[in-house]
Amino acid sequence: MERTAQTVTRRTAIGGAAFAALLLAEPAAAKARGANSPTVTPSARASGAGITPYESLAYQGSVEATANSLSSPSQLSFLPGTFPFVNFDSNSYGALFWINVLGLRGSGVGQTVFQMQPYSSTKAGLVPAQSTGSTNQLTLVRTGSSDQSVGRSPILSDFSLLGTNQGHLYNGLNIYCAVNAQVTDVKIKGIPGDSSANPGETFSLNNYKSNATTVTRLEIDGTDANGTRVGASGVGVNSTLGFTISDSSIHDLQYGYGITCWDCTGTISYTRVRSNRNMLPFNFEQCVATVNITASDFTGGRAVTTDGTNPVHMIVDGNKGSSRVTVIDPVFDGAKFTVCIHSTYPYGGPANAQRASDIALVVGGVARPDLLRIVTDYKTTTNGTGLTPIQAHYNQLGGSSGFLGAQVTPETALAGGAYTGYRNGLIYYSGATGAFEVHGGIRSKWAALGSEAGLLGYPLTDESPTRDGVGRVSRFQGGSVHWSPWTGAFEVHGAIGAHFAALGEEGGGVLGYPTSDELRARDGVGRYSTFQYGVLYWSPATGAYEVHGAIGATWRSMGSEASTLGYPVSDEYYVPGARRSDFQRGSIVWNAATGAVTILR
Repeated sequence: MERTAQTVTRRTAIGGAAFAALLLAEPAAAKARGANSPTVTPSARASGAGITPYESLAYQGSVEATANSLSSPSQLSFLPGTFPFVNFDSNSYGALFWINVLGLRGSGVGQTVFQMQPYSSTKAGLVPAQSTGSTNQLTLVRTGSSDQSVGRSPILSDFSLLGTNQGHLYNGLNIYCAVNAQVTDVKIKGIPGDSSANPGETFSLNNYKSNATTVTRLEIDGTDANGTRVGASGVGVNSTLGFTISDSSIHDLQYGYGITCWDCTGTISYTRVRSNRNMLPFNFEQCVATVNITASDFTGGRAVTTDGTNPVHMIVDGNKGSSRVTVIDPVFDGAKFTVCIHSTYPYGGPANAQRASDIALVVGGVARPDLLRIVTDYKTTTNGTGLTPIQAHYNQLGGSSGFLGAQVTPETALAGGAYTGYRNGLIYYSGATGAFEVHGGIRSKWAALGSEAGLLGYPLTDESPTRDGVGRVSRFQGGSVHWSPWTGAFEVHGAIGAHFAALGEEGGGVLGYPTSDELRARDGVGRYSTFQYGVLYWSPATGAYEVHGAIGATWRSMGSEASTLGYPVSDEYYVPGARRSDFQRGSIVWNAATGAVTILR
């Protein structure tokens, strides 16, 4: 019988569907190197009122000059291709999108690419000398306003911004003095920095004095084209009122923090944000804000407590007041979720005003102060805890004393991920999904379907109870596998899987557990899956619908979809005194009182 570990409060599965679609393609060469994210279908570029195709503008000698030649305010849309900058301009930007440029809309991550030509910068002398306290003003792309009173709201979507070697450090994307800016489906990769040496801190994305910015499906990859970690801080949120980020990943930074909020007020919200393999996941400085961090991943950092016993997951410091920080259902490594509040404010000025009592940890709707640890300092190590996401998850499931048992294979790299084998199962990891286990009959079915390289892809959850509380289910990028002691394990996916879920899956009382994988219909056009109490049929012309009971038996006796009735176009539904299902060329009605079945054409 399938089994799984008891619920572990230190590990919460990040919302499957959201992270299945999360992040975002690299060019094919990067994918071949084992990129963090899977390739996705390019999006259609934005069009319509208020959007101008970039290629419709007369070329003015540079991307910046061409874009800024817009005669009236408009968003710009870009075809697939690489749009290069040469050198930083006199204002220290590779491209300053200003005046009438209300947005940059590409054709998809990895499809529309902005970057500076390698070694084209002549502005190394503008990088301040170390120990001056100054900041690096060189930035690849800047958009926004001259000040907040202008109220511009840029929309940035569906492109990649790539760092290249210029022989010096610089920043990535700067959203400057905007209001209600939107960033959606953007990847920023390889922006170089060195926050171990002032003023080396650079940001891949810097939201500066831009209020109420919303970021969705952002990936920041701290590695360069060779896979070497070069990045400093991922996201900087500076002097901002309100900020929201969701379904995003910041990973593999060599220095600095995944996200830093400095001098922020209002409500700061992180939902399903992964900060992995960075120096430290999240940092708050000089903020007096309401901070809510939900279903986010804090694993793989290199900051640990001074005694070396636990990773440090977050810093909250402030000399202006105390922020109220609530962390809900986090994914974290170590025995406790650990927050550093320095005993004295580390950057001078008044004493640290952040109160430990304003930090709350909630797991499964219940406050868990027993899992929260507050420390006053930390140290960094080369590899942090030394644990990969797979190792951290193995420990959270009980290690060798848990249901997986002893490790039997080394951690092995795969295209886009890795796995480790244990006596009673495996743990698979990818950057887009996180680390989850598969075991027992569900593992056997998944393996028979090609494991992570098959139609289901990487796991999105550990094995868990089914909705009826009897069987087990594991969910994957491309579908799910359901098991019961009566049926064994079978997959459902696509439109059939979605309709099965809409009917309540095995807990809905209509179909029960699947008794087959998805199969080709007799006409070679449609697809179907069988269940304990009925079938789900799909065709491109009709969509997916169930048939069951006496109506289903009659339809099957006629030849199912190959019969004169064709495919179902409705689920079974109530009519006075009877039940009815509709098909492409007729209906079947079952009389509840007599049991008689009538075929209507």
